[in-house]
Amino acid sequence: MSEFFNILVAMTNVAMTIPYMFLAGAFISFKRRDEIEKPFVVFKSKGVTIFLTIVVTAVVGFANLFSIIEPAIGGDVAKTIWSIAGPIFFSIVALALFARYEKNVKKDN
Repeated sequence: MSEFFNILVAMTNVAMTIPYMFLAGAFISFKRRDEIEKPFVVFKSKGVTIFLTIVVTAVVGFANLFSIIEPAIGGDVAKTIWSIAGPIFFSIVALALFARYEKNVKKDN
């Protein structure tokens, strides 16, 4: 049971950090658009904002990468495979459920 929990935690660590990478990447395009009203601005310079966003995305990406390959380096290849396959599998399930939901909504309208 403990090994299952460890694999589940490894999959969760990978799956929960990927959306933050997308958000950090999207922040660059958000910051570049001047037509969007931004009532609160922390960084006035777009260059500093882009640099820090790239740093944050890279740090999270490398942390993700190393949390995936670290078990394989230690000899636990199965945990590495599950860390990769788990989020992919659950993403496919989520996309299938969402497609089914959209189909049902269109059918009702």
